[in-house]
Amino acid sequence: MRSVATPHQPQCDAPAGPDDATRAYIEAAGPCFEDLRAVTAQLAGLLLLSASGARSAGPHHPMLAVAADLLDSARDATLRLAPHSSRTRHHHEHLLAAAARLTDALARIRAAPLGRDGVTDPTRLVAAAWAELGAASRALPGFDRIDLTGACCALHTPRLVTT
Repeated sequence: MRSVATPHQPQCDAPAGPDDATRAYIEAAGPCFEDLRAVTAQLAGLLLLSASGARSAGPHHPMLAVAADLLDSARDATLRLAPHSSRTRHHHEHLLAAAARLTDALARIRAAPLGRDGVTDPTRLVAAAWAELGAASRALPGFDRIDLTGACCALHTPRLVTT
């Protein structure tokens, strides 16, 4: 007698997504991350102006006040986050570190005339904040340092054809 092989139907379980507490943290942390990213870009822009010799890029530049206000609110919101798991705590630590680096950079920008030689220390701190945001972006889904969805190159990426 021949044995009849029954076809094997593989079971594909959907990967487990974040739990409710992690999703709540991600939702609450999103604006903090975006604000810290914006402050990083604003300070980097100001430092670039200063390094290029622009006279307007000093401690009284209006962009500095905007960045300082946004940093204050982002830091306060980040401190109020309630991480409940090791993944969210890890992410939170990176956000806190980014806020601390940006706070230090802002203090150094305000304390000394920038000029071409005075941008080194604040630039290192802004770069360190950017690295912390990069680590945070890899720690949990939904945190991108740069959003290229509206860029012209995004129009050239292959897409699924739907009819």
